[in-house]
Amino acid sequence: MASLIEYNVKKSLIGLGPDVLMDLLNEIEYIEDAHQFVWVNKNTFALLNHNRFQKSMENKKYTVDSTAILPAGEDINQQGPKFIHTKTNINFSTVVFDPIISDDFYYFEGVFHDHGDLYFDIGITEPSVQYGQNESPQGYGEKTVRYCSGKGRIGHICGYEIVGNEALTNEQRIGLEVNMTATPRTVHFFVNDVEQPVFVVGIPDKIRFFAYIWQECSSFELLKFEKYHTRPKSKGLPNSLALEWGKVWIDQDEVVDPDELELQTRNMLRQIRKFDLPQQIITRNQNA
Repeated sequence: MASLIEYNVKKSLIGLGPDVLMDLLNEIEYIEDAHQFVWVNKNTFALLNHNRFQKSMENKKYTVDSTAILPAGEDINQQGPKFIHTKTNINFSTVVFDPIISDDFYYFEGVFHDHGDLYFDIGITEPSVQYGQNESPQGYGEKTVRYCSGKGRIGHICGYEIVGNEALTNEQRIGLEVNMTATPRTVHFFVNDVEQPVFVVGIPDKIRFFAYIWQECSSFELLKFEKYHTRPKSKGLPNSLALEWGKVWIDQDEVVDPDELELQTRNMLRQIRKFDLPQQIITRNQNA
């Protein structure tokens, strides 16, 4: 938040009227900063009685007090908001974050460091999943949604992944926004603040966020964990594609590289036949 003296109006805020002060309050993004602003002087404190005060405060963001749940063992070393993989092995390492999310809007953003272009993921998971040492989110596919590195595929059941979002590499800010008030509930994805077209609907009524790494000395850094009641970050895109939680996603329009996905696709089809899983056949609007 900028220093209040920078406004340079009759010793900062003293000479401003209530409507102008309210406009300034509306520009403040976080609830913590808004509280500090209100306590500056008697004029700002009087905003509590302004007819726009309640609405303004409802639009503020809250910084979430989060706790990381590390996998068993010593594969991950936490240094503040950064989670660093040991240099002694390449064990799968899934870090899950409390609190459990069940209401409102939440935005979770981080960046991966030093992981090459090899698989690292960020996503949401059902709270019932407890990740042990050397366990990956793919092992609990039906209980997770994953934004995967490389081509930016979205993964869920059976390991098959849907293309359409921006490729995810090191040093890109990757964000997830869950809307727990919508019907159905949704998770949208952002890369460097740009909304991505492929998103997921029908997510569970309770979720946690997670990050997954495995390469030696790679790391995940948590940048933002926010809660808000209104003004979602996602606005919707004309070429968007909604994937449904709980269904196998089969993209008929994707050109499959046999070297990459032939065995994976065969395994997926075996699972469909074995468990008679519900399917979502993905068809895309070529004119979008």
